[in-house]
Parts: sequence; C-alpha cells; structure tokens
Amino acid sequence: MEASQTSERNSEIKMEKKAETDKRLFRKEALKKRDLLSLKYRERASEEIAERLIHHKAYLSAENIFLYYPVKSEVLLSLFTERCLKDGKKIYYPLSITGNGRNRLEFFEVEDPYTDLKPGYMGIPEPDKSRLVPFDGEPDLILVPGVCFDESLNRMGYGKGFYDGHLKGRGGIRAGLCFEELLYELIPHDEGDEKMDMVITEKRIISDGQRISDNTRE
Repeated sequence: MEASQTSERNSEIKMEKKAETDKRLFRKEALKKRDLLSLKYRERASEEIAERLIHHKAYLSAENIFLYYPVKSEVLLSLFTERCLKDGKKIYYPLSITGNGRNRLEFFEVEDPYTDLKPGYMGIPEPDKSRLVPFDGEPDLILVPGVCFDESLNRMGYGKGFYDGHLKGRGGIRAGLCFEELLYELIPHDEGDEKMDMVITEKRIISDGQRISDNTRE
C-alpha cells in the first residue's frame, strides 16, 4: 500500500474512532437526561404516545405487532398492549440471543405477557422459549425502543446491535417511541444504524409517508 493510501486509511480510522466516541458520549448524556424525567411525566407521556399510535393507520391495519418490554425509563407500553389484546392483534416479544460474534433477536407470539414472559437477557422479561414457538414471518408493525431519536428518523440504541441487526433488510413499519424531551434535531449516526419509518412522541408523529403507505395492509 502506498504512503498516501496508508495516510488516508489512518485518517479514516481516526474519524471512525472519533465518531464512535461522540456516539458514546451523546448516548450517555441522553440516558442521563431520560432517567431524570419524573415517573409522572413518563406515565402521562406514554399514555399520549399510545393514543397517537392506536389511531394511526399503521396500527389500525396491522395484524402482527412486535412489541418490547420497557425497562428503566423507556416509554411504557401497558396501555398500548392492553389495546392490542382487546382489538385482537397478535403480539410478539423479542428473545435476545448472543454468541458467535453477534447479537440478534428472535420474536415469539405471546398471548399473556404476565405468564408467557420470564427474566432473560440482563433480567429483561422475555418469551419462555421452552413452550412458545418463534415467529418466522414479517410483522406489520414493529415498535422499536431506543435511547433517543431525531427529526430525520435516526435512532440511537444502546450500542449492542440487537435491533439494527434485526431490522436490516426486513419489512414491516418501524415505529420508534420517544419522549419529546429525547427527540433531537440530529443525533450522531452511521451507516450501520437502521432508520425508522416513524417516530412518535407525546406531542407529534414524524414519518416517512411513502414507506408507510408501501408497507401498510389494505
């Protein structure tokens, strides 16, 4: 490799390292900010987010919906989950799988979150794979947790790659749920970060209208 090529590659490596450092610092500050939100605010905002979502065509037309189990200060989903079951939607929760150099998710249909989930990765309630069958199809709607999001539909996760790996090349409408306080104009992101189709806060919905139309059941 010529000296100029070596120098150029070294510069690229330095830029990549700086970008990763910037993401780590931004994530740390965003998590700190989210954790400082009061429980009262998070409960109220979560209800308003659920109300916005259940009236959206992405939900109304969906049959199979991928959920997540909220941990720490994430957007709460109890109201939304109850509505899904009441409306006869099929709901699925992720099982975190590690090993072989990568992290991935496998989703299982759950009829009763209170009995079909048990402590799993990092103590997070996950499907009991000993008695549930993994879903091998595509969801109509997938709710995606995250540390924060931005107005260009970028998402910042927790740095483990579970959702980015799962979403890559898959169908279904990706809905990021976010408190308005954690929605930024622009967040650090790179090519490996999967974008959302819509981001829902307690105050607004930002969406990619064309992709939602393309992936919505008639």
